[in-house]
Amino acid sequence: METESLEESTDESEEESEEEPKLKYERLSNGVTEILQKDAASCMTVHDKFLALGTHYGKVYLLDVQGNITQKFDVKPRYIWEEGVSIEESNRLACRQDFGGFFLINDNVGGPPSLWMVLSPSPVKINQISLDESGEHMGVCSEDGKLQVFGLYSGEEFHETFDCPIKIIAVHPQFVRSSCKQFVTGGKKLLLFERTWMNRWKSCVLHEGEGNIRSVQWRGHLIAWANNMGVKIFDITSKQRITNVPRDDISLRPDMYPCSLCWKDNLTLIIGWGTSIKICSVKERHASEMRDLPSRYVEIVSQFETEFYISGLAPLCDQLVVLSYVKEVSEKTEREYCARPRLDIIQPLPETCEEISSDALTVRGFQENECRDYHLEYSEGESLFYVVSPRDVVVAKERDQDDHIDWLLEKKKYEEALMAAEISQRNIKRHKILDIGLAYVNHLVERGEYDMAARKCQKILGKNASLWEYEVYKFKEIGQLKALEICQQRNFVEETVYLLSRMGNSRSALKMIMEELHDVDKAIEFAKEQDDGELWEDLILYSIDKPPFITGLLNNIGTHVDPILLIHRIKEGMEIPNLRDSLVKILQDYNLQILLREGCKKILVADSLSLLKKMHRTQMKGVLVDEENICESCLSPILPTDAAKPFSVVVFHCRHMFHKECLPVPSMNAPAQYCNICSAKNRGPGSAILEMKK
Repeated sequence: METESLEESTDESEEESEEEPKLKYERLSNGVTEILQKDAASCMTVHDKFLALGTHYGKVYLLDVQGNITQKFDVKPRYIWEEGVSIEESNRLACRQDFGGFFLINDNVGGPPSLWMVLSPSPVKINQISLDESGEHMGVCSEDGKLQVFGLYSGEEFHETFDCPIKIIAVHPQFVRSSCKQFVTGGKKLLLFERTWMNRWKSCVLHEGEGNIRSVQWRGHLIAWANNMGVKIFDITSKQRITNVPRDDISLRPDMYPCSLCWKDNLTLIIGWGTSIKICSVKERHASEMRDLPSRYVEIVSQFETEFYISGLAPLCDQLVVLSYVKEVSEKTEREYCARPRLDIIQPLPETCEEISSDALTVRGFQENECRDYHLEYSEGESLFYVVSPRDVVVAKERDQDDHIDWLLEKKKYEEALMAAEISQRNIKRHKILDIGLAYVNHLVERGEYDMAARKCQKILGKNASLWEYEVYKFKEIGQLKALEICQQRNFVEETVYLLSRMGNSRSALKMIMEELHDVDKAIEFAKEQDDGELWEDLILYSIDKPPFITGLLNNIGTHVDPILLIHRIKEGMEIPNLRDSLVKILQDYNLQILLREGCKKILVADSLSLLKKMHRTQMKGVLVDEENICESCLSPILPTDAAKPFSVVVFHCRHMFHKECLPVPSMNAPAQYCNICSAKNRGPGSAILEMKK
């Protein structure tokens, strides 16, 4: 998907608004971009698993959610004859294969052509695509009267051709079940097709006589459709039409400003037509009220007007997403022009609505689009909304917590961003609490709020020593180690300790722990972290007249400092709490260290012996000596050219070779021979001799 600047504000007041947007936008790209460069989108339907896109040139594409083409279907075009076309023009047309192909017919067979006739394809617009809930069956209808219902993964198929354009089709939501093989379709009348036994299909007219059927939606057992006069709802179970909702503004052409229908649930229908929105609730009629009436009736629970013409509707929890077609008047020419479409989130009320958010979308070619060119499709499972126009498909989705944090950081609301990240740290994917905190500290420093920046460091940096060091140096560079002074003034002991330790003043930090916090365990832990002998000395000196501190030291320093240094300094007669237990612990720690050392020694000896044996086996292996080897002393070939002559070669375990006469003669002081090269570097086991004679 492409992420572009699709959302723009329509005036300066919106640009300056502090209100956070509710949706984010991406342009559906990949295969869709390629399709719409040569063709135009006419309709689209959405399934949780894939998308289905219909075009003006009679093609249906199955797409994944990224816009990649997975399958392609063609509705065969209707060809028309064109007479009196010149040969040059015919040849030109014949070369244009991008638009379906052209065929040239010569009327004078066997002779020179007196007349060329061109058979050219007429564009066939896909009017609607319908999918069942399983996503396994698809219905397609087109402007040339063709109707097809088929299985995407099976050979099941129904097709019919009518003598008028087929505007709508809706397959039964449970079409995959053998008992629900039904679909409705229509142009001038609404037809219900049902499969009977022996796999035969029968049809019946549900409605006719009120102009073209232009919209249909099937949910559960209810079918809703719109014609020129209004909206009807049919109960497929009782075979009864249960309501008629008349059209409000009859001045608008229904073909230019079509009705938008969507089911919020199995019993709630939302109708958008012109600038009017109605929310209809289907209810059960009480048995005493039935008489000759249908068992169900419809109550309009909300009705209100909008500012712009409605091109599409979709539910979003208890709110509505509305796609609006906008016309504005130019200040210069005082003429109406097509503005960018709007995607609004509104909260319906009984007689009005409350606007939650409103975004103007820069879709491709919006200047030439009409109200009927836009469609709004949605995926219920993931709250994805698809704005479909002839040259563009834009995906709107709800903003997540990462987007919320992005917006807060953009508005420099770092405190709120940090809080939001801490609350939802399991759900955020693109942000880290530490990164947000560091950005917050930098922001405070840039604004000169050093006091606040210093106070936030303790919470944000925690015990991360390297970050503390970096922040302390940064404060030092800008001359603001008044941050340390602030901590001291406000008696922030732990913060002051950390700052002192990061500045290298560990002795002052330890003194503060002992004198201010009186926490021997923390003092010992601090001394362990610093690993400084002088700190241990200071800690012992400070603790020597404090029996509780001595107890803490005896219990904890055994593995870091020799306890004898502490025990020798204890004054005679001093009462030390739990001294016996502390001494026992020291002895246990000492025994444990002895055991560990003995265990390590055994492992070391075993490893050394194993390696020694391995080295011995390696050195006892034979060494290949051939004419390619040279004497490391005289650099001549190690073997003589005449193999019949006697020779003597010395090969050391380090694999260096010498003529025996090239080596020094052994003496009383140096009876053994060593490799001249290796002995110059490091005399070791590899320099021993292996002599060869012939």
